[in-house]
Amino acid sequence: MSARALLEQARKLPTAQRVLLVERIWDSIAEEQAGAAPTAELMRELDRRDDELERHPEIGLTWEHVHARIQDLV
Repeated sequence: MSARALLEQARKLPTAQRVLLVERIWDSIAEEQAGAAPTAELMRELDRRDDELERHPEIGLTWEHVHARIQDLV
């Protein structure tokens, strides 16, 4: 079945069932990715960002600041 056909079928479901469907799809993706190793490109980028933060700690944000910003969005 095509993605379009699946979407058309999903739209016929009540909202609560559609939300549950999305949650289960995300969970299945997470399960598939759980054992996936990060790519070399991702590791290089993470190392680059870590080095940058080491050199310039003032560019980072504290958890408290990030948490407060998230709370402002909710």
